[in-house]
Amino acid sequence: MRLLRIFIDPSGIEQTVHRWIEKSIEKGVKELDLDFDLALEPFRMPFRLMDVPTLTTLKLTYCKVTRLPRDLRGLSSLKTLVLRKAVLEDLTVDSFLFNCINLETLDLAECYGITRLRVFAVRHRRFKVLKVGYSYELSETRVEAPTLQCLHYCGTIQGLRINVEHVDGESKLRDVMLNFQMARSGVTRSCLVEKLIANILLNVEVLTITSAFLEGLTTRIRDGVYGSIQFWLWNLKELQLYVDSTSYCNLYDISSIVAKCPSIEKLFLDMNDTNFHGGTYWEFHQKPSLEDSPAIFQSLKFLKLRGFKFLSHELELVEYFLKRSPKLESMVLLLSKNGSVDIQPRDAAVCAYLFRIWQANSEAQVHVCEHRSDESPSPKHSRVWY
Repeated sequence: MRLLRIFIDPSGIEQTVHRWIEKSIEKGVKELDLDFDLALEPFRMPFRLMDVPTLTTLKLTYCKVTRLPRDLRGLSSLKTLVLRKAVLEDLTVDSFLFNCINLETLDLAECYGITRLRVFAVRHRRFKVLKVGYSYELSETRVEAPTLQCLHYCGTIQGLRINVEHVDGESKLRDVMLNFQMARSGVTRSCLVEKLIANILLNVEVLTITSAFLEGLTTRIRDGVYGSIQFWLWNLKELQLYVDSTSYCNLYDISSIVAKCPSIEKLFLDMNDTNFHGGTYWEFHQKPSLEDSPAIFQSLKFLKLRGFKFLSHELELVEYFLKRSPKLESMVLLLSKNGSVDIQPRDAAVCAYLFRIWQANSEAQVHVCEHRSDESPSPKHSRVWY
C-alpha cells in the first residue's frame, strides 16, 4: 500500500481512525497524510502509529505529538516529515531527528506549543531540506546541519541561529528563502545580516529575501568608517526581493545588493505598493552616488517588477536597470493589483519611448501587463509555501 490519506473530524471516532491506520500499517503503507484540521481539538497521535518500518513520508495536520521515546525502531526509513498546525513540545522535533537517521526533508509551519526549535542533524548524511514557517510561539530556531542544501524560513531574523559548514569548510546550501518580519525596533541589526551572509549565503544560487534583510546591508558608519558590508554572492543566479510597505529601502539599496551578484540572471522585485523613501539623504547623497556608480549587470537577462504604477521612483528603477544591463532580454512590469494605475494613452506612449531610449540592449523587450495575462517566468520561491 503506497498512501493513506485521511481528512476528517475524528471527534468521537478516534478508535476507528486508529484501526484505519493500523490496517494500512499491516499492508506496508509508505505514506501517511493525516489532516484533522476540521476538529475542535487536536488529534492525539500515538507513538505506535508512527513507529512503522515501511514509512517514508509522514504528514500530520492538527495533531498533538509529544516527545518520542528513543527506543523506536520503525522510523529509520522516514525521509519526509511535514508538521502543520501541530501541537508540539520543544524537544518533539529533536526526538524525531534522533529516531529518523535517514530523514531528508523537515517541513514545519503554524505549530503550537513549541518555543525553541532545535535541528541538530550532524549525524544525518541525507538531510537536505529544512522549511520553518511562522509558528505562533516560536522565538528561536537553532540549526546545525552540514548537509543542508535548501532552507526556507519565515520568522524574525534575530530568532535564527544556523551553522551549515560542511567538513570541507564550505556550505552546501544552494536554495534559500528568508522571509524575515520587520524588527519590532524598526531597524534590522547589521551584525545579524553579516553573520547570515558569512555562514549560509556565499554559495547560494537561488535566494529570496525581504526588505528587513536588505536594511541590514544599508551603507552606514561601521567601526568609525562610513561604508557597506563587503561581500560577493558569486554563484547567485536568481534573486527575489519583497519590499514591505513600511520599509525605508530604495533603489540605492536594491542596486547595492544586485551589484554584489556578478552571475545574476533573473531578478524579481515585489514592490507591495511601496513608495520609496526619498528626502534629503536620497537627493544629496544616495542618488549622486548611484549615478556615479560603475555598476554594470553583465549577466542579467530577465527582470520582473510586480506592483508597477508608473510612479517616478519606479521609472527611475526601470531606467537604471535598462541602462546598465547590456544583455537584458526581457523586462516585465506587472501592474498593481489594487487597480490604482490610471495612465493616459499619451503618457503610455511617452513611457514606451523612454523605455526604448534607455535600453543598453536594443533588442530587449519591455512588457507592461496585468497579473492575469502574465505568462512570463515566475520565481522559484513563493513567499509562503504552506
